[in-house]
Amino acid sequence: MINWLYSEIDVPAFKQRMLPKLRKYYCTNEEMSIFLSSDIPVIYAYHDKEGEQFAMITIKPTDCASS
Repeated sequence: MINWLYSEIDVPAFKQRMLPKLRKYYCTNEEMSIFLSSDIPVIYAYHDKEGEQFAMITIKPTDCASS
C-alpha cells in the first residue's frame, strides 16, 4: 500500500477483500504447506506509504476447514 495514507484507506473493505484471497493462498499454495501442516498461523501486516500499520490479518490452519 505504498501509494496510500492510512486516512485514505477503507480498512474494513480492504480486510473484507483481502481475507478470502489470503485464506485461499494459505490453504492451497504449496509454499504455505509447511505452516499449515505444522499448525502455524500466518499474520499479514499492512502499512501505508508512511509506514503506519493499518491492518493485520491472521490466517490459521482452522480457517482452511471453513473455506
